[in-house]
Amino acid sequence: MDPGQLHVFLEWARSDRLFPLWRTLGFTGLRRGEALGLQWRDLRFQDRLLAVRRALITAGTSTYLTAPKSSQSRVIDLEEETVEVLKAHREESKNLRPESNPDDFVFTDRNGAPVVPNLITRQFRGLVCASPVPRIRFHDLRHTHASHLLESGASISSVQERLGHSDVVVTLNLYSHVLPGSQRLAVDRLESFYDNWGSSMDRESSSRLN
Repeated sequence: MDPGQLHVFLEWARSDRLFPLWRTLGFTGLRRGEALGLQWRDLRFQDRLLAVRRALITAGTSTYLTAPKSSQSRVIDLEEETVEVLKAHREESKNLRPESNPDDFVFTDRNGAPVVPNLITRQFRGLVCASPVPRIRFHDLRHTHASHLLESGASISSVQERLGHSDVVVTLNLYSHVLPGSQRLAVDRLESFYDNWGSSMDRESSSRLN
């Protein structure tokens, strides 16, 4: 999914009750269980940070909390618009449930209970089928985020850290096909850096001569 398709999908889903979840997934690369395991105390709006400390998963007929897949907590940065979406979602949650507290889950069903992960996947599938974007899987939101990071010039190590991969080799194996384009972007940025540096030196030399 390219950036334009992601934008179209999120605009299409804006009126959906779970739009804050779709937005968060598309702009953080969280796994499904990690997003559903978020509690309000994991968000630091002022610093634009989100802590991944647990995951909500389903095994058989049971849904329960466990450690993230890599068994390590991590903190990731949020961009401003996602922060604003989550802030608005927080206020709406408070209005619906005035007794809410920091341990409440960020994304819940209409009664404030944790969402069953498999049900979320089905809801996402139905939303995609009704939208004007190509058919995508739930996990494609995570892959799309990682690919866009690399295409925009992010380092492979920063993407590994953000996605919570246990080793950078995992990230390389999954996204090596994106790297040629990101290398070109990095070289172009380096060229621009040297050009700007050279122009600055020329101006400095000229001012000394004058």
